[in-house]
Amino acid sequence: MNRNIVDAIGTLINLPALPNRKFASYNDFADFVKNLFADSFGLMPHEQRARRRETFSFVSRNAEIPDFMLNGGDAVEIKTVQLKSGEYDPVKCSPIEFNTVYPRQKLFFDDPLVTNECCRAERWHEKDIVYVVGALKRRQLIHLCMIYGVDYCAGEKYYSGLNYELKNLLSKIRAVRFPYTRELARIGTVDPTGATYLKLYGMWHVENPWSFFRNVYRTNSRASFSFMCIINREKFYRLDNVRKLFAWAKVCDGLRLAKVSIKNPDAPDTFRDALLVRYEI
Repeated sequence: MNRNIVDAIGTLINLPALPNRKFASYNDFADFVKNLFADSFGLMPHEQRARRRETFSFVSRNAEIPDFMLNGGDAVEIKTVQLKSGEYDPVKCSPIEFNTVYPRQKLFFDDPLVTNECCRAERWHEKDIVYVVGALKRRQLIHLCMIYGVDYCAGEKYYSGLNYELKNLLSKIRAVRFPYTRELARIGTVDPTGATYLKLYGMWHVENPWSFFRNVYRTNSRASFSFMCIINREKFYRLDNVRKLFAWAKVCDGLRLAKVSIKNPDAPDTFRDALLVRYEI
């Protein structure tokens, strides 16, 4: 059976010494997330590679989107934020940075920034995106969350519409070009010889998820580690193993489930039902 977010939660709650996890770099944290979804902790290198081949249809190598795709399942994007010295509450953390690529509710096959390798990884047209965000303090993982793009980001028309307006303004500049890359635009022939050109990039910032969902979730300051996941009602009924969460909650100390109402990013005055999963140790 293909793995999904529920399986990753199951792996998480069974990890020993979780509050002591430290990461020397972003790549170390990304590797941790891949192990969560593949359940590949503690395996020999060749076993881990084999497990990941079974679990992932695509893994990014050069900062492409997404960071990885689950075989027959969701796409996953990994982000980190840093807790300041003396702080515990991740609500105060900085926004999430989307470097040159605006946030997405879903991933589509015809997205110009999706590589050919990703398109050919499996037969697919669209995938839900899970954003996995870690809040670290001095390299130690203090908070972790998993949220779906459809619950966190506005629809593509809002971001692409702004991009379109900016490109219209930039088009008035001589020698501007709009390549299908992460660049917003490229302005050539800046100097008389034509040897110099200017690349323009956008840096998108989105309120961090602990702040965005602060009306339904606040961390427990007495916990050494806290995890939060929100699964909207529609996705809940599409996950064939979601009932496992209720069984685990009966036997796992620190794992709690609650029904919540979350705002619709496209219409903040409206709300949708969701399941809040929280795990604290």
